Amino acid sequence: MGKGVDFLKEAGVYFIATSDDGQPQLRPFGSNMEYNGRFYFSMGRSKNVYKQMISNPKVSLAAIKQNMDWIRIVGEAVPDESEEVKKYLFENNPRIGEIYKDKPGEVAMFYLKNATCMVTEGGKEPTAVDL
Repeated sequence: MGKGVDFLKEAGVYFIATSDDGQPQLRPFGSNMEYNGRFYFSMGRSKNVYKQMISNPKVSLAAIKQNMDWIRIVGEAVPDESEEVKKYLFENNPRIGEIYKDKPGEVAMFYLKNATCMVTEGGKEPTAVDL
């Protein structure tokens, strides 16, 4: 993967914006992973964010590091129902595994498609980077 994924991992927490009947919704996320050259994130199927992404897959992500460098990503959230992706998530993210150990079917996995990624470092103009 590219500089965008590295940035998100360094930042730790990032925010995903969705839409709910034309009203913007924003929430923090912490889990993410790379798998087969794709950037993945997860959530519970009962959450509003899941329903919003199924209804309208266009999302924006943003994060900022302590040094004030920031990233903005725009793309489409694509659900991935494969068991191998979920297995990889549980093996490599113990926190998610603990939360959903008794209900693994509740976990929904998404990857980003058609993503554009802009990073601003050191107060300079934003530059496009690979996700």
